[in-house]
Amino acid sequence: MYVEILLLLQQKEEFKKAEQMLHLALKLAQQQQNDQAVTYIHDLMANLAYDTEDLSKAETLFVNVLQRLIASGAQQDDNRVLHISYKMADIYKKMGDIEKAEQGFQFCTERLENKLRVSPDEDTTLLLAMTLDAHARLLLDMRRLDQAFTCYQRAYFLAGDTHEQTAVLLNDLGTVSFLRGDHDTALMYLNRAVEVGSQQHLAAVYVNMGSLYLQKQMVDEAKRSCELGWSSANKHGDKEAMNEASLCLQEVKRLMQNKSRH
Repeated sequence: MYVEILLLLQQKEEFKKAEQMLHLALKLAQQQQNDQAVTYIHDLMANLAYDTEDLSKAETLFVNVLQRLIASGAQQDDNRVLHISYKMADIYKKMGDIEKAEQGFQFCTERLENKLRVSPDEDTTLLLAMTLDAHARLLLDMRRLDQAFTCYQRAYFLAGDTHEQTAVLLNDLGTVSFLRGDHDTALMYLNRAVEVGSQQHLAAVYVNMGSLYLQKQMVDEAKRSCELGWSSANKHGDKEAMNEASLCLQEVKRLMQNKSRH
């Protein structure tokens, strides 16, 4: 019941009410000396802080949850422990502590890969794909493009073509390929993203395709891709993608005007 109400409050972005409700639930669990419930509520509180970008609070709460899990007998390769470790690495990335973030992602990756070698399962596979994706984004931010590309490739291999994040991964692979100067490979990944992606994920893909076509001086293809990107972004209220598509179309217009003068 508490979880259903909490989810409803989060959907309505009533985060303060959600936090108040969790504090009441925590007090009740502590009065009942229900250690399992206390750990679970701390985890919910940590995730609420994480989702609302209250990073310092999220870090403190996640550390508390980890300590409670390990004290209750959880091993370091328990997916509950590794999922929290992944989120803490992401917190360190957002805080700008790159060394801790990378150590965290590497810790999770090594243990998840070891688990999959011994006993493959879907939850572990998806958690590893998430970890590799997040690590790749960190590497991309640092312009360590070859390492980012490898992480994205491994994440895509694990996620397959049916996962909801597949189009996003393919778009990222296209972006990294573009930055590495491999335009043909970039276009291959972006076309694949269009084939497998749902409409809400395609605006950024189309805009990236438009930018790539501009680099290749394929103006008509760039115009078509950026128009599709603008339309998709407008439909789904993605203002950032709309702005990028508009900039792409302005560049298309400029190139067409220059071409007509000659």
